[in-house]
Amino acid sequence: MLLTLLAFAQIGMARANATKTVLLLYDGGREFSGIAMIDRNFESTLNDVVSNRVTIFREYMDLTRIRQTNYEPVLRDFYRFKYANSKPDVIVAVRDRPLDFLLKPGGDLFPGVPIVSSAMDLRQVKSRKLPATVTGVSLPLTFWPSLAVARQLQPEIENVAVVSGASPNDHALEMLARNELREHEKELNFTYLSGLSMEELLHRVGKLPPHSVILFVLVTQDGDGRSFMPHDVIAKLSAAANAPVYIFADNWLDCGAIGGDLISAAECGKETARLTLRILHGENPASIPFVDSPARVKMLDARELQRWNIRSANIPPGTIVLHRELTVWEAYRWRILGGITLIILQSILIVALLLHRKRRRMAEENLRISEAQRKAAVLEERNRMARDIHDTLAQGFTGVIFQLEAAKNASVNGAPSEADEHMQRASELARQSPGEARRSVKALRPEALEQGELCAALRGLIQQTTTGTSLRGEFTTQGQPRKLSPIGEDTLLRILQECLTNALKHSGAKVFRATLSFDAKAVSLKLEDDGIGFDPLRRHDGFGLLGIRERVNQTEGELVIATEPGNGTRICVTLITSELDATTQGQS
Repeated sequence: MLLTLLAFAQIGMARANATKTVLLLYDGGREFSGIAMIDRNFESTLNDVVSNRVTIFREYMDLTRIRQTNYEPVLRDFYRFKYANSKPDVIVAVRDRPLDFLLKPGGDLFPGVPIVSSAMDLRQVKSRKLPATVTGVSLPLTFWPSLAVARQLQPEIENVAVVSGASPNDHALEMLARNELREHEKELNFTYLSGLSMEELLHRVGKLPPHSVILFVLVTQDGDGRSFMPHDVIAKLSAAANAPVYIFADNWLDCGAIGGDLISAAECGKETARLTLRILHGENPASIPFVDSPARVKMLDARELQRWNIRSANIPPGTIVLHRELTVWEAYRWRILGGITLIILQSILIVALLLHRKRRRMAEENLRISEAQRKAAVLEERNRMARDIHDTLAQGFTGVIFQLEAAKNASVNGAPSEADEHMQRASELARQSPGEARRSVKALRPEALEQGELCAALRGLIQQTTTGTSLRGEFTTQGQPRKLSPIGEDTLLRILQECLTNALKHSGAKVFRATLSFDAKAVSLKLEDDGIGFDPLRRHDGFGLLGIRERVNQTEGELVIATEPGNGTRICVTLITSELDATTQGQS
């Protein structure tokens, strides 16, 4: 018994996971916008539930456009041969011609296979005697709701020209329209322009009486037997007519019609997929009544409303208006809000800077009170200015030189856009240097530290200096970054700037790495390059190493230099946090 139960369970699981087959039958092709919308939404809804477990076949039968007497028997034999070994589990027939093809007496094409009818009006369904294997989704093809919208938009309407074509589908929808509009003949005068040649139709709609509108039903074939796409016909009508065109389906909007109260082909496709899933999951179609797809929406084209001078005050509430010109607020709302936010932030920043400047001036005034501190500060100030001028003007001009050389090389190599970029960077560096010089003279912090925190300033300095050069800069942090005293941050920034400039000017390095490490009691800056190195015991004429040592000594930090010719340079600066705090308090 256990083995038998296990076998049945495995059979059930195999059936549950087996791939199902659905065959979709269309009269026309996907070039018809309504068919394309039904098909796209049918497939997406089906795949949302049973993705990769349903195979969909599609047949575009062209029963309306191909009229040979033996076409349907040949098509029937072809489908019987094509699906001999791939019998569908469900067949979906979209609109009436494919359904009639399947149910034609003597056809016996797919005996016993459930059929889902889609996009037919319930009146069309009831006019046919359907077997128990057929259920479906009906689409109410009603026309008066669009004319009701037209009367709200144009209360002066007296005449309606109803346009339809010469194909069987065209005639079928025309009969539905006639039956529905007959009860409104006391309210409006109806003229049916059906089965005309395209030239005659366009001529007639160009000479309609005053206070007229056009109701487009369906034209897939004109009186001369020529085939047309409905949206192309609507565009022709709109261009030639002396009255606005109204429609009843959302897939024809944006073709030159005003719009109306529209049925939704997309919702019909989704509802058809949901009904098909019920049958694939084992429900008997005989127990499923036809499902109505009542989804409608009032939609209008603002361009056509403007063309026919229709007042916006007449638009019914809840109507969707496409291509409407946005107000200034709607079009630029986020820009306006962004501008206001920027002004507020700038105002806050200005106030903060003014307060900061006031505190700085108070600190400078306090420094002048103490004569002893003033005398000691004179010597220190001279040394500081010497270091700052070296760290700003000299290094800034070095950056300018490197960018100008890169621009020259780019120009020689035929890259004018790259040369312009280097020239732009050189110009920016040149403009920054005077500002840095003035800041150094006034004992202000570096601009990079004024505008951001230390890590961002160090990373930005490396990026700005190495851009467009052969040197690749890298910056990393370790530990939890925190705010240091101004003198500590200034010391680390200037030491990085000095080492980075030396790497560019003298070392021939390809890679420059900087690591900023934080722990509970200290912060360390490790700098290394893969350049030619130097002998630290030899005398050097430059001011760089001297300036580095003075800065570290000023903060009572620790400096380690490891280098030798041909083996790069490694510098580590360690500053004690408590000592930085004490230094800051002493100066204040």
